[in-house]
Amino acid sequence: MATTAAPAAPAPGSAAAGEKPAAASSADSAIVDVAKKVIQFAGVIGGGTTGLAALAFAVGFLATKSHDAMLGLPTVTISTPSYVRTGALFFSNSLQNLSAVPRPSIVQGLWVVLAAALLAALARWVGTTPRLKLEETAAYLASYLLLLGFLVLYLPVHLAALDPDNKALLIAQPAEHTQRTDLPHRFAHGIREDLTHAGREDSLRSRYALQCVVAGVVVYAAIMMHLWRRRLGGLGKDADPATSGLWTIADYVPRPLVFCLAAILVSTLPASYGVLMTSNKYPCVELKTSPVTAELEVRGFLLSDLSAEAESITILAFSGRSSYIDHFVDRKTIRSMEITDCDSILVRQVPQ
Repeated sequence: MATTAAPAAPAPGSAAAGEKPAAASSADSAIVDVAKKVIQFAGVIGGGTTGLAALAFAVGFLATKSHDAMLGLPTVTISTPSYVRTGALFFSNSLQNLSAVPRPSIVQGLWVVLAAALLAALARWVGTTPRLKLEETAAYLASYLLLLGFLVLYLPVHLAALDPDNKALLIAQPAEHTQRTDLPHRFAHGIREDLTHAGREDSLRSRYALQCVVAGVVVYAAIMMHLWRRRLGGLGKDADPATSGLWTIADYVPRPLVFCLAAILVSTLPASYGVLMTSNKYPCVELKTSPVTAELEVRGFLLSDLSAEAESITILAFSGRSSYIDHFVDRKTIRSMEITDCDSILVRQVPQ
């Protein structure tokens, strides 16, 4: 008689042994997920850092080139880290410099508070009073036209730091600058006077701070106008035929011009920063070289840094009222260098 063998009983702990690989697999999957998230986060940070570095380089390049053009210098700085450093400091220095905005007097402050109270009351009245769609669309168009008019009048003043009269100031003669009387050129002349006289750094900082404030207010106003347009609906398929003409005028004339002029205000801030905020104080040096061919003694302004990567350094020495000499000295031949503090290079106070 055949007998059937009973199935072997599972070994003790075999079920637990089957569960361990599953648990291990789950743990491995969690580790892989965490690793993927870390890699994604690192990618985001890396991409953001690369973008910030590129932005800082572009800003630093514009600021440095504008500063050199204002002085009338050849390209002195060609170091990528220097451009990035200047661009990175642009953002922090611009925010910090907002404290240099001129403070109003008590009477002026009271007028500002009164005007703000009146505007708040007007905004509340406008927000709570029912209006016809045609009336609000007309108000929208009028607001855009007012903002456009302000930008057209203000933009030449904003660009006064980049006026052609503020170029090559190291060699420019006062007689070469025409005394024009319009407002933008009066601003340009005031900036030139601040640049070429000692002790006027605070005035330059105040001018730049006002530019930043106005640019910020204009950008904020443009954003608010865009949100207002979205609330009203614009030229959608459900637009009221009575307002379509006003929308056409607003969308094709003042609106694009306002955004273009606002973009100009913001994009030219780095160049204005280079003219108004970049220091014009360079160390004064007296340098002596080793007599490889002939001993050289140079006295002037040190324009380049002394980093080990630089093969030569540049020293500017004035040879006349409207000329200067750039000495390019091989750093390997430098025997000694005495460095002293000097005033702005535009004041031309070089110790003798």
